[in-house]
Amino acid sequence: MKNQNKIYIIVTIIILIILILIMFLIYPALKDIKSISEQILLYKQQVISINGQNREFDNFKKRYDNYGYNLEKVDKLFVNSKDPVDFIQFLEKTARDSGISNDIKLDVSLLSKGFNSWPVINSNIYATGEFLNILKFFEKLDTGPYLMRIKNVTIKKSRQEPLVEVTFLVEAITK
Repeated sequence: MKNQNKIYIIVTIIILIILILIMFLIYPALKDIKSISEQILLYKQQVISINGQNREFDNFKKRYDNYGYNLEKVDKLFVNSKDPVDFIQFLEKTARDSGISNDIKLDVSLLSKGFNSWPVINSNIYATGEFLNILKFFEKLDTGPYLMRIKNVTIKKSRQEPLVEVTFLVEAITK
């Protein structure tokens, strides 16, 4: 009976040692292996993504000559906020060509967010002319080379009978 108790005690001690080894050595090691393998998979995915981006960039560089002209055209759609002279000249020339007189007040300090959070430059315009000429002016602005929109239009009769006075705000997207 004494030998049998010794065997039970030894077996119990061995089982406790095995449980302690599993709890403190093997389980944390397995947990670390799992987290490291997840990180390796994540790094592999990032490498694959970066390789794909590099391929796309190389393709873009090869085709840049084809895209260059269109990119320059897109760049010209935006008003240069630091030097809006071309934009003002466009507004003045369009007004002259439409047969109206105008007074443009460009408010560069009021660069704001408009057009879905794009930066815009605001131009208050006061124009006098025949109603049809005003409509032609609006149409030319709408089909002009810049991305812009007309807001806050106020039209009233002028003291000179066939003419009307128009006040409106033009928001143009800037670079």
